[in-house]
Amino acid sequence: MLNKYKVRSAIMGCSASRASNPIDAALIAALIEARKNRQSHGLTFNELLLKFPKMAAGFKKVRKYFNMLDLNGDHVIDMREFTTQAHKIGLDMKPEDLKNVFDAADIDHSMEIDVFEFVLVFVVIHLLSPERAVALPEEIQTTLEIVEDAFCCFDASADGYLEKEEVQNALCTATTPGRATKALSDKLFAQLDFDGSGGISFKEFLIGLEKMVMEEYEDPDEVCSCSCCC
Repeated sequence: MLNKYKVRSAIMGCSASRASNPIDAALIAALIEARKNRQSHGLTFNELLLKFPKMAAGFKKVRKYFNMLDLNGDHVIDMREFTTQAHKIGLDMKPEDLKNVFDAADIDHSMEIDVFEFVLVFVVIHLLSPERAVALPEEIQTTLEIVEDAFCCFDASADGYLEKEEVQNALCTATTPGRATKALSDKLFAQLDFDGSGGISFKEFLIGLEKMVMEEYEDPDEVCSCSCCC
């Protein structure tokens, strides 16, 4: 079962107004809490890039699970496939809870989960279901921890979203001129802010990183099946 306390507290909090369902609200609350509990430490985007090989191992593991649930091999998982096969990844939930997890992962509201969105299912497990999280493969746990650490570090305001200035600060290095940094951060922000809300959610941040990592480390015979990345 998902952590009901986190779900309730998120719905009651101000951050819930930017979330589309109870699980989204709970994820925001969990990230804000994680940010508060972390000791402050610096991290640049360049340092995050060095962790891409480890992250690739986790994303590839996620894709193996995706293929297990994609019964008809059409490179997307619909609601029926998800609700009938979710037990294979340890999600033994009530149908209404599974629907909320599905909706949280379906970031483009297509009523299908593509290969990139599928990692969000594991985010729900990682952040909201500790008893299930311990059973996740080490590669997936490591990947999610890296992304969570990076997001919490970049999210200086601790509101569960990345603003333009926070992205620019993450890209800032001693050898990068301010004008070049701003141009790069504006481009990166536009790529990650999928819904054009003016803030990058953790889900957008994760999927954006997944695309960057897999573009670099994807096996040649793997074909992109995401309808929103081309």
